[in-house]
Amino acid sequence: MRILVAALALLAMPLAACSTMTPDLRDPATAGSVGAVIDATGATPPAPGTATLIDDKALVVALQSADTIATSVDTLVAAKVIVPGTPRALAVRSGLQRLRSFLTAASAAQRAGSATSYQQALRDAAIAVRDIASAIRGQ
Repeated sequence: MRILVAALALLAMPLAACSTMTPDLRDPATAGSVGAVIDATGATPPAPGTATLIDDKALVVALQSADTIATSVDTLVAAKVIVPGTPRALAVRSGLQRLRSFLTAASAAQRAGSATSYQQALRDAAIAVRDIASAIRGQ
């Protein structure tokens, strides 16, 4: 838990202002925000009382966390902790892009009802978050 909190705090680095940052996870035009990703992918919770192997709330929390990470990265760029174009900024950008890709895959797996693919995509997203945290720390 402390690692996740530390990762989120470190991910407060602003890369949206960074020319190396594409796409912005919080920009609805790039389907980065929680609502936009849910709307774009059609991911919706099941009807009340419906049993499912896929934890719908896990994806929503993951998407909200991704938004928080992007905001944190923006803050770090604004504070010049992360400098656009540097290896650190490029590593953070790569991690953010991978995170977005895995969350999109998780959403698609959720829609398809593939619990195995969904769980793997969320595991991959967790790895991307750790990689982003390492990049922010300069490791």
